[in-house]
Amino acid sequence: MAFIDKAVYLYIILGFFSCFSKTESSRIKLTFIVGKNAVLDCKVGHTDDHDVEWYYDGSNGTTAETKVSTNDSVVAEFKHLYQIEFETSDNYRLVITKIKPFNVGLYICKQISKTGLTSHVVEINVDVVNVPDLLCGIDRPKPDVSEGETVTLSCNVTIGGIVGSVEIRMVDTKQPIAKAILRPNGRKSIATLPIKVTREMTSFKCWLTHDLIPKTLSCSTRLNVQYRPQFEMSHTIEYDVGDYLDIPINVSANPTAEVTWDCLRNDEVIESMVCSKAELVQSQGINHFSNEQKLRANDNGVTIKFQAKNDVGEASHTVELSVKNCEVGNTDDHDVEWYFDGSNGTTAETKIMEIYVDVVNVPDLLCGIDRPDVSEGETVTLSCNATIGGIAGSVEIWMVDTKQPIAKAILRPNGLQERSIATLPIKVTREMTSFKCSLTHDLIPETLSCSIRLNVQYRPQFEMSHTIEYDVGDYLDIPINVSANPTAEVTWDYCEVGNTDDHDVEWYYVSNGTTAETKVSINDSVVASFKDSFKVTHNYRLVITNITQFDEGLYICKHISKTGLTSHVVEIDVDVVNVPDLLCGIDRPDVSEGETVTLSCNVTIGDIAGSVEIWMVEVGRPTTHSIAKEIRLRPNGLQDSIATLPINATREMTSFNCSLTHDLIPKTLSCSMRLNVQYRPQFEMSHTTDYNVGDYLDIPINVSANPTAEVTWDCLRNDEIIESIVCSKAELVQSQGITHLSNNKKLTANDNGVTIKFQAKNDVGEASHTVELSVKNYNHESHKKIKAGRFD
Repeated sequence: MAFIDKAVYLYIILGFFSCFSKTESSRIKLTFIVGKNAVLDCKVGHTDDHDVEWYYDGSNGTTAETKVSTNDSVVAEFKHLYQIEFETSDNYRLVITKIKPFNVGLYICKQISKTGLTSHVVEINVDVVNVPDLLCGIDRPKPDVSEGETVTLSCNVTIGGIVGSVEIRMVDTKQPIAKAILRPNGRKSIATLPIKVTREMTSFKCWLTHDLIPKTLSCSTRLNVQYRPQFEMSHTIEYDVGDYLDIPINVSANPTAEVTWDCLRNDEVIESMVCSKAELVQSQGINHFSNEQKLRANDNGVTIKFQAKNDVGEASHTVELSVKNCEVGNTDDHDVEWYFDGSNGTTAETKIMEIYVDVVNVPDLLCGIDRPDVSEGETVTLSCNATIGGIAGSVEIWMVDTKQPIAKAILRPNGLQERSIATLPIKVTREMTSFKCSLTHDLIPETLSCSIRLNVQYRPQFEMSHTIEYDVGDYLDIPINVSANPTAEVTWDYCEVGNTDDHDVEWYYVSNGTTAETKVSINDSVVASFKDSFKVTHNYRLVITNITQFDEGLYICKHISKTGLTSHVVEIDVDVVNVPDLLCGIDRPDVSEGETVTLSCNVTIGDIAGSVEIWMVEVGRPTTHSIAKEIRLRPNGLQDSIATLPINATREMTSFNCSLTHDLIPKTLSCSMRLNVQYRPQFEMSHTTDYNVGDYLDIPINVSANPTAEVTWDCLRNDEIIESIVCSKAELVQSQGITHLSNNKKLTANDNGVTIKFQAKNDVGEASHTVELSVKNYNHESHKKIKAGRFD
């Protein structure tokens, strides 16, 4: 009991002193390069009545501490490892000479009073790394990039603890273009720089100077910038008659561009030996456009259009030839002679001026059209073809019925066909029946022409009065004025018979496939044998009761006078169909949010025409709501009638209903269809969560996605990824259908301000969300128990 009393008394005394002595403690982590001197600072303030001691704990966190120094003296057995320096009078700096991996551990600086109380503690975790490498990279597997695109350059330090800035330079200019920030990335530190490339950018270099690194690190990376061709040439070149064509082709491109050319005059392609006999020749690394044929006076004003094309794009450039003619000037002491050289280009004669002469036969002009049968409002292309390819100019197109020109089209050569073609797209109307092409040209002694006909098909159009007057006893005679192509079939239906005082109204029935008429009724009385099948109502309307397919056929209503003359006849063909089905469809059930899908409502009888209503069933809505009403049913051949609706899908859309009400159908038809809308993840969570020290981590993860997203997380502090038990020991747990991020380790004050960055990813895309932990501390005095130790 006496021993216990003394222990309690000692504990009370220690507690009393701890209440009246302030203990300050801080811990940091430092990393050093192997082989360099490591400097550890301990600023303790006034030390007249205190000792400053350094301790080493090689186990990194246990309480087995070995004293290294007291004040300015290093313990004898460690003098080869450490030394004490004074940066200032209050900074007891411990220097680890040429640090090695075995020096890794916890170093503790203590300020101890003469009574043995510790009033200041600095704890420094020391780690070492080897001299790192600097690696250059680019965000794509190959260095090929198009001009104007953005690429991301990267400079990677092979040690994750290096944080600072790295300089990126363009090698050809040797000028820095940016300073990028190194950020930890797992076992590396990475600096990235997005840059919009130009054709001048070929290689880059990263430079890194850091206190931890004994020398400047550098690396380089190359880019293969691909860009469209660009000509750098003059637009005019002067020659004399008899010179040889020689044009340097200066075009820059990557990859190398293929160069082609055409000869033009007045912007029209022409056949010319300037182009047809020319070729590209290499000379001293430069392409030359050359020709072994001497230039002639006729070549003056010819424009050569160069085309350069590669995988990135294309460019064009024109060069106009200025060929000076032979002007002989004063001929008092000269003779001027003409020579003919039938061999076209030999040197059999010496000539002052060359003019190349060629002849062509009188061409034909042929008219054409891309299709003769066309519906009104469609666009067709008329063509006028001259049967000689060298004819360039304009051709006039006329509409024959108006004899007025409607357009002038340009004749253009058409490659190997040896003809020149003029085309004109035109939107047709029913008045357009025939066209004429007309060509006048300096080379042709007479105007050429040809014609072409169109068969314009259009829907019927009536041009008739709505009212015609007759006297009783007159015969019906209505002129039917309807225009249509092809010819329209005209039918008519029920009309009232008017005054029947001296007439009978009789209904007759003709069964399909026969011509025999069977009387069904007279005036308002049905023939006895048909009373179960028919009845006559107001206005002599015949009603077929419970119609079946046996009732199909021709029904004839006759207005017959007492003398037996028929003055009014109505014939009605009756057909019978089964009650149809309504089928819902969709062009694809799986669709990404924002895409357009087409819903369809199909009636299984082809001649049902009308409108169908489409309803949408949304997520969270207890009832449906209409999204489209006047969706027209249109016949689809013999099979069915179809109503379609293109719609931009959203994640709320899950199912749709079609609803059809029609006079022919005894009940409302409906059907439904479902959509599987896939969309990228979306978080719906708070950005801050409050806890007390000692609470357990529990964060509900509210993320919507289809398909289900995979969720990962990292712990960050000041936007830098850190190692933390908060994340490393956490796991996703399901509870009542909700996913929680939970941890069975209690939260500490050190976890305050930690940010958890969640990443959700599925096949459609990805999203991120951050939650910052607010961990409230308890307000009480901390106690620290200090034990000394030594190296084993």
